Amino acid sequence: MKEIEIPKKILDLYEKVGVMSLGERHGIKENYDIYQQILNSLPQKPNLAIEFGYFDKIEFQNFLNNKKLDLKYIQGDGRVNLEYFNFLKNYLLDNQNTKIIYLDEELERNEISRDEQQSIYFLKNFERPMVIICGETHARKEPIHWSEGNIQIPMCFYVKNALGDFPNIRIMPASGACYYMNKITEIPKDDKLCGIIIDKGDNIYEYNFEKATPTTPLE
Repeated sequence: MKEIEIPKKILDLYEKVGVMSLGERHGIKENYDIYQQILNSLPQKPNLAIEFGYFDKIEFQNFLNNKKLDLKYIQGDGRVNLEYFNFLKNYLLDNQNTKIIYLDEELERNEISRDEQQSIYFLKNFERPMVIICGETHARKEPIHWSEGNIQIPMCFYVKNALGDFPNIRIMPASGACYYMNKITEIPKDDKLCGIIIDKGDNIYEYNFEKATPTTPLE
């Protein structure tokens, strides 16, 4: 994969606000190499906020301690996988004073949306500098108007309102496949501009890469 060059504009705002969000499509191996490159480009290694729930956190801790995993409560949409666990393990080994926020750790089924609950938990535990890694809809900073008439207020909309604007990078493949909902799903080929960070305005960016490979399910 081509080395990623981070524009100075992104780095300057990240240093000022202390936040950046990276939005992914779940279940793709290449995501973690991209994250590592971006994190390595930052002037100070950040704390991480990731889209794991309580049981995902417990199993990751078991993984760190070489204990047997109990996968019956693990998220099945591809966001929790072997490559992610290895990426996090290596990041913690290299940066032992960093903190991880598990955004869905206290998630409840109530009248408050999942995105708002994530933002409340994030802001309660926030320590600069921090990079948010989550599904790309949660990482957006403006309301999403879906075709069926529904409106989603993303987690990072609430975070931006609380802390000020920050860079958001949407990371997407132009072809390949992902591991999603416990199966491999093909990604339709798209003639996207790949290999560079594209400035979409309003501190919103896009990074596309040529081909996605499905992640490895945990065992």
